[in-house]
Amino acid sequence: MKYVSVDKQCRSGYFLGQFYSQRFNCRGFWGISFETQLFIFFDSIVSMITIGSDVSAGRITVKFPYSPEVVAKIRTVKARQWHDEEKYWSFPYSKTTLNEILAALAGEEVEINPSLDTLSPPSLVDQLLERVRHLIRLKHYSIRTEKSYLSWIRRYLHCYHDRDPREMGSVQIETHLSHLAVDLTVSASPQNQAFNALLFLYREVLKMDLNESINAIRAKKPQQLPTVMTRDETMRLIQTVPTGY
Repeated sequence: MKYVSVDKQCRSGYFLGQFYSQRFNCRGFWGISFETQLFIFFDSIVSMITIGSDVSAGRITVKFPYSPEVVAKIRTVKARQWHDEEKYWSFPYSKTTLNEILAALAGEEVEINPSLDTLSPPSLVDQLLERVRHLIRLKHYSIRTEKSYLSWIRRYLHCYHDRDPREMGSVQIETHLSHLAVDLTVSASPQNQAFNALLFLYREVLKMDLNESINAIRAKKPQQLPTVMTRDETMRLIQTVPTGY
């Protein structure tokens, strides 16, 4: 347990400790005043680093109050990602990465979610998606594109029971895109996003040439009827035109 001096704490905490010491006129555990115990308790909560997981995203999460020293340690771990809105760091969901995080945070007070005790080595899909994410960021694509590509690639691999994509190619891509259009009735725009994501996977990440052409069944673009006036509206418009024209 870490002990801290009174002069480093806020004034409200100081008076709160004095109140309990005078009110109960006792020294508390181990002969330590309530004032000191409160500071120890508050400091341990505020400075705690919490390591958890985001199962839906397949990421390890690390949360802590801002500290330049801790941030510097976190930046030594590879494949890190900062979530600005939620204010936390995330990393690939693997035992190797967890060990790297713990090694980087050696000497810090860390609380680990029990669910990470049974963390298994990263699967082929996890490793592949991490490579996709890394390359997307090297190319400075938008976050929206990153999420879209990862989602479509994950769905493609799941459709073939997480089979190694290097064992597949144009035939499987064509079948999957046709499945999206025919069975899932997606519109043209999402189907194009899926197509671009799979091209990125094979050409940019796996460095594979898709020699055969991909002639998937294309989703139909929604037809938009032009906005026209009714017959009554047209007649009223004509009646407003001055005679002689």
